Amino acid sequence: MAWSQSSKVERFKWLLYLMFKAFKPRCWFCGKPLDPVMFYPKLSGKQYDDVMFHHKDGSGNNKRPNESPSNLKICHRGCHRSFHRLFRLGTVAWKRAGHESQQRRAA
Repeated sequence: MAWSQSSKVERFKWLLYLMFKAFKPRCWFCGKPLDPVMFYPKLSGKQYDDVMFHHKDGSGNNKRPNESPSNLKICHRGCHRSFHRLFRLGTVAWKRAGHESQQRRAA
C-alpha cells in the first residue's frame, strides 16, 4: 500500500507529538517547554518554523561546524536570535569551556 503525501505528513506530525510528550524538550535559553506545533512551517511569509538548533561551542558560522548531538541545543527561534544579537553587542559573555555556553554580565 502506497502512502499519500498528506498521510505521511500526518504520520510525521503524530510521531513528533508523541516524541514531545515523552521527552518534554525545553528551550536551552529560556527554559520554557517547546510545543510540537512550533515545528510546523508557517503558512504565510517565509516558511520558517519557530525552533532552531544552537551550536553550544559557537561553531555554527564556521566552515566546518561541530554538528555532534552533544553540541546542538534546541531552542526557540526568538531566543536564539536574541542571544546572538546580545552577543554581538557585547552584553553576553561566551565561555568556550564547560557545558554553560552563555553567561549574562551584571549590568
